[in-house]
Amino acid sequence: MGSFRGGCSVANNDLDEHRRRWEVQRNWDALKLFFECFKYFTTLTTATAVALLVLALYRDLDLSSTVAESGVGALGGALLLSLIGMVYLIVRALAPMSVEFSSTGIAMLMLLIAILFFAGLVAVVGDATGLFFI
Repeated sequence: MGSFRGGCSVANNDLDEHRRRWEVQRNWDALKLFFECFKYFTTLTTATAVALLVLALYRDLDLSSTVAESGVGALGGALLLSLIGMVYLIVRALAPMSVEFSSTGIAMLMLLIAILFFAGLVAVVGDATGLFFI
């Protein structure tokens, strides 16, 4: 009877270890996915900022209005936050992976970056097309 309990205990330990490894792998996959999203936001925001800069240098786009300046500031904020998110995930990946990884904060940061990016884009494009009268 005593060896039977020991057998169950070993099976339970194997099951717990298998579950722990699965959760760690799932967390690792989530970190990689979030990093890719931050990377794409960084690329997209940088390309937009460079395009705006080139247009402003060739005097095809006037960035002197308050709306345009706010839009450029929002794009800069989105770029800064995506870089911070990438660095955070790199540091997080270098630490020992634990099972208690929560992605809620990272998802909220990504939502804030998306809002800033699109608000900045709408502000600059809207100002350039005369949508805003400020």
